[in-house]
Amino acid sequence: MSNETQIVQWLDEVSDEEQDVAGSDSEDETVNDAAIDSAHDLESEIEESEDIQNISEPSEGTYFLSRHTQRNGPKVKWSKVPPCNAVRTRAQNIIVHLPGVKEYARNAKSPLECFQLFFDREVIQLLVTNTNLYIDKIKARFGRDRDALPSDDTEMNAFLGLLIMAGVLRASHLNFIDLWAQDGSGVEMFRLTMSYKHGEYQISNSPDDIVKRLVEPIKRSGRNITTDNWYTSTKLAKELLTPEYKLTLVGTLNKRKPDIPTEFLPNKNRPPHSSVFGFHNQMTIVSYVPKPKKAVVLLSTMHYDNAIDETTGSAQKPEIITYYNSTKGGVDCNDQLCSNYNVGRRTKDGLWLFFFHLVNVSGINAFVIHKANTDKGITHIRRIFLKQLAAALVTDHQKRRIQLRAVPTTTKKRLREVHDVDETVQQSTAKRGRCSSCPRKNDKKLTSKCFKCHKFICQQHSRVYCVGCRTEESADETD
Repeated sequence: MSNETQIVQWLDEVSDEEQDVAGSDSEDETVNDAAIDSAHDLESEIEESEDIQNISEPSEGTYFLSRHTQRNGPKVKWSKVPPCNAVRTRAQNIIVHLPGVKEYARNAKSPLECFQLFFDREVIQLLVTNTNLYIDKIKARFGRDRDALPSDDTEMNAFLGLLIMAGVLRASHLNFIDLWAQDGSGVEMFRLTMSYKHGEYQISNSPDDIVKRLVEPIKRSGRNITTDNWYTSTKLAKELLTPEYKLTLVGTLNKRKPDIPTEFLPNKNRPPHSSVFGFHNQMTIVSYVPKPKKAVVLLSTMHYDNAIDETTGSAQKPEIITYYNSTKGGVDCNDQLCSNYNVGRRTKDGLWLFFFHLVNVSGINAFVIHKANTDKGITHIRRIFLKQLAAALVTDHQKRRIQLRAVPTTTKKRLREVHDVDETVQQSTAKRGRCSSCPRKNDKKLTSKCFKCHKFICQQHSRVYCVGCRTEESADETD
């Protein structure tokens, strides 16, 4: 079994324990083609065709011509004849990088180590730096400095841990106040980790630039990229074939693209299950009629002929379409997995949406690496893996809170129980202080301290021993 097939099986696995979680209809992580209303589904794109062209049959010439003239150039000629099959394998179809865990990631075993391959120290530092810039910008609104303290790596990791735990509990759309509720309905981890009150980017969002940024890690690997009609274009396909990328592309074309000849558009005179092919500069275009008055157009730089997939029977689908249908599920699978334990909050801010998506995808990738690097059955349930990851991310911040004076005593006590930390009292260097047993309203300062715990204590809450008696009592306690 190849590494790629194994990864797909991991993502499709659904454990019995995950299916038993109450109150959830979306626990099943298996991507079911019949159940998903996919935005990338071929049939949905076909149904979106609007204007049915009443045109004549394709011309008898050697070429099809595109409908519109390209900017600063002639119309595109699509040959009706497939190019000659070369004896040698094309360079862009030679796989030079096998799928699987990269060498630098093979030593990551724990959920935290796997997650930090994606949210590493550099990413955390970037988040902390920009968070502190924002804090500096708004801290003048607060009357107390402690209400706008700068953040650090520990606090940022704790924030990510709480987001992941909210996703595991499917509480991403709950009001934040409900997560900190102390009436028994809240989540303890949130209260233990932190209290509740606690510009424009010059990046191109054009479809071509988005694809080129995403394929950066697999440049010159000879792999294929499957895209939907929002991203597919002849311009992008040509660029991916260049020596800089050496990648092929298969995707559906929007019928409004000027490169599509008129003969490839919906036409009531074309019989169902018929196909028209065109070839131009290592690119193949096909128009397939799945039903009367409908047509779908695909572009491929991976296929070079007019082959029909005989396994489709009377449907007579071109191999380009069957290949597209077999590979387009990657995005659907990722979206399904993200939605199961989504960390996102309701927001209209595009940057926050982008950040939440990064956390979701990093959690999925970390889970895949963890399964490849370990052989532990229990953490192969993604929900348990994410809970362990969330706990690991908040641990350092929770331990630090034990030492903070402003944290309530009940919270400190619970934190010590969770992390098995003994209560140690640091000896104060102050000469005077408030009695540790008196209520705060009795704000009287004194100098006497307990001999054992070094806390300030008043006469009302203390007893006086001579040296001999104190020694005897200490001996009795030891016995």
